[in-house]
Amino acid sequence: GEVSRAKPDGYTLILATNSTYAIAPHLIKPLPNGPQALVPVSLIGLSPLILTVKPGLNVQGVKGLLELARQQPGRLNFSSGGNGSTSHLASELFKDLTRTAITHIPYKGGGPATLAVAAGEVDLGFVDIGVAMPLIRAGRLNPVAVSGRNRSSLLPQVPTVEEAGVPQFESATKFALFAPAGTPAAVIERLHEAVRNAQKNDELKDKLRQQGIELVVASPAELRKDAADDLAKWGRLIGERKLSLD
Repeated sequence: GEVSRAKPDGYTLILATNSTYAIAPHLIKPLPNGPQALVPVSLIGLSPLILTVKPGLNVQGVKGLLELARQQPGRLNFSSGGNGSTSHLASELFKDLTRTAITHIPYKGGGPATLAVAAGEVDLGFVDIGVAMPLIRAGRLNPVAVSGRNRSSLLPQVPTVEEAGVPQFESATKFALFAPAGTPAAVIERLHEAVRNAQKNDELKDKLRQQGIELVVASPAELRKDAADDLAKWGRLIGERKLSLD
């Protein structure tokens, strides 16, 4: 709420993820000041989640996982970073599109949710690529699929969930920059230009790529459309599956 009350002079900005601007509005009612209190500046980057299974869960890819889930509905369980987190919603979207029953075990944050899969406390989980990579490299987590639209440069051999046979599946953590409503268009344009220049920095690109964040170049108008599409998509899923923060 701080930013939406700030002076629209281009000096106060908010870096938000889609869990804040596309998911939270459907779960927190009424949101003290909704997305309309902010204006889009630029989409900055996105980071896919990795569908991982615990060591010793002997399944061949997404296909094998789905076979197992269908043989014993509800027996498999998945971790998430908490109710309403991006990992929770990615899993609900996966269950929705594959018509499977997998039990949700919420944890307090993405780190604990990832460790739960590695420790075998849960069978599977959509986990943050930045947190998962060291565990995947150490052989403590098995990556099955990538949640984004494209494969990850960190795991080029791992297919996307869609490639693995779940059409229409796409979910990623998006990072976007917003300014308070009322910020003049010329200021927004200058800010967007500054973001684009920063994104050309190879050192920054590499640093973020190591953390699993791919930079995205998008105009304020493209961010507005993307945010609206995301808001509608997650709103539909939350409504249909009656998801809540409890």
